[in-house]
Amino acid sequence: MKKNAFGCWWSQMVYRAWSSTPRQIIVLIGAFALIVAFGAVLLCLPYFEFGAKDLGDNPWWVSFMHATCPDYLGETTGWSRVLDFFVTYGGWFVLQGVFVSILVNALDRRGQRTLEGDARCRFKDGHGVVLGWGAMGVSVVEKLAKPGRKVIILSQENAEEVREQLRTEFDCPECAVDPRKVFVFRGSLDSNTDLKALNVAGADEVVVLGDRNVRGNDSRNLQAATRIAELRDARKMEGKVTIHIHIDDLRSYDLIQDIDIPSGRQGVANFHPFNFCEDWARRIWCAIPGGSTAHVYPPLAYAPEVARKESSAYVHLFVLGFGQMGQAIAVQAARIAHYASGRKTKITVVDSKLEAREVSFRSHCAIDAMPDIEFTFLKAYAESATVRDKLAEAADDPNQILSVAVCFSDPDASMSTALSLPAPVITGDNPVYVRQETRSGLSSLAQKIKDQKRWKDIRFFGTLDECYGLVPGQDKIAEQIHNSYIEQAKAEGWYDPEKPSFHPWKSLAEHYRWSNRYQSDAFLERIRAFGYSLQPVSASETISRFPLEQLELLAETEHDRWWAERLLAGWTPGDRNDDLRQHPNLVPYEGLDEPTKEYDRDAIRNMPSLIQDNFGMGLVRGGS
Repeated sequence: MKKNAFGCWWSQMVYRAWSSTPRQIIVLIGAFALIVAFGAVLLCLPYFEFGAKDLGDNPWWVSFMHATCPDYLGETTGWSRVLDFFVTYGGWFVLQGVFVSILVNALDRRGQRTLEGDARCRFKDGHGVVLGWGAMGVSVVEKLAKPGRKVIILSQENAEEVREQLRTEFDCPECAVDPRKVFVFRGSLDSNTDLKALNVAGADEVVVLGDRNVRGNDSRNLQAATRIAELRDARKMEGKVTIHIHIDDLRSYDLIQDIDIPSGRQGVANFHPFNFCEDWARRIWCAIPGGSTAHVYPPLAYAPEVARKESSAYVHLFVLGFGQMGQAIAVQAARIAHYASGRKTKITVVDSKLEAREVSFRSHCAIDAMPDIEFTFLKAYAESATVRDKLAEAADDPNQILSVAVCFSDPDASMSTALSLPAPVITGDNPVYVRQETRSGLSSLAQKIKDQKRWKDIRFFGTLDECYGLVPGQDKIAEQIHNSYIEQAKAEGWYDPEKPSFHPWKSLAEHYRWSNRYQSDAFLERIRAFGYSLQPVSASETISRFPLEQLELLAETEHDRWWAERLLAGWTPGDRNDDLRQHPNLVPYEGLDEPTKEYDRDAIRNMPSLIQDNFGMGLVRGGS
């Protein structure tokens, strides 16, 4: 049955009146005033009177006192008793019953808003903040949750679902994170109101992840970082806040490496853009182990033959799946896989949806100009006969130092593809890298596979619970490389403090920082290709310098690495012009002048001491 017009009006009026606690209080005051007015008007008639003579003759005052104090009830007779009963109990009901109901309702609404993440709390300075939520969220919270520090999450995700995810991960006595110190709020990182309400500007560390299923996340993340810097600048706060900014798209991330973001705000914040896929690509072959921690991933050149001149051995990397992770793996291999043998490193890319991805990749990376890297693209399924034959052929060829990276974003697809690899690949000495989302259970699974002799060397990577981009101190080697460059320039008389490349690390332009990072990235691959390993200094005899014949070969590979880095960044040979990205040294090592060669030699000479001073690790012959 349809409601009539009066019914609809009444329903809307009741809803509006009771839709918020302030409105409920207004209705309460209005109802009480009506009761008092009703009693006062009737007291003006000769038929009614209240018996409490000590209240005086003012009907409004008498009615008000009877409505607020039940002690006067019973001092009247006749019809006045009916009026007294109505006014007294009506006032008592409104002031006591309805007031309690409103209070309970207000608390219930507050609790519901808190559960839904809509309530706001003011936090003191010094907390950690996560803006947005996604697959890396739990790992980020774990890294931010230092002893005594509260962590705030602001996201458009369902707040209760986020809390449940955190409780599932951290609700155990041995967990390092106390879920009670993690506060989840629903809101937008685009909103200045939300950022101010949660005192995001007062945080000492912020991670901007962005929300899932939201378009333009990279732009929104950069804008959020800028807003935080502006809010902090407006408050004239001392010190700098560290803001990690996740950039999801590899192309955007590469472009950001060439600029300083946001412009003009470096005085209040340290900005650290990071990309999950590139961080993992760097971690596999480039992360320096610390202390007694062993390196869990073998080098691309796990056979030392590639370190010998005129060797017939060469590195061959198969990348199965050419999404964001596959592209990051391929580019990182192209940056570091340069060896003294003179043979080209081969990178074979396999993907069933290759057309658009290959076009985008080629437009961004000048892979055809690289002298010692050869890319091959195969549009095919990884399980196809063509791909399986090529994999088996590479595994059986003694001259090919084979590695296989299975990079599909779907962990089930990665695992099924890896399990269906040809027998020569599975049982050979070559490592197989398999992308998975979580580390839980993977170690036992890998061991079971090895015990059953179904797989000789399986390595998992890409787990979401490890964000390499947030590891403190990962720039130590890169910063020391830059400092050594400045010291060398001062010693040799070509130091110019006005040049941007000589600025201190903290004010150094971002593209110079990345050049130092990529130089440090290649060191681990290079020394392992020459048969060296890193061991704790206290555990064994270490080598402080390389033999002269190896020094020259290492210097040549360092130049080839720099050459590849520049080509991948869009540089071309020509007279020096940084604006046009031209450089005269984009030529083979033999074509360099002696001072330039000496610069490459110095880069190699300095590396052993830099590793030892910063990580407590020394070079030893052999090992893994």
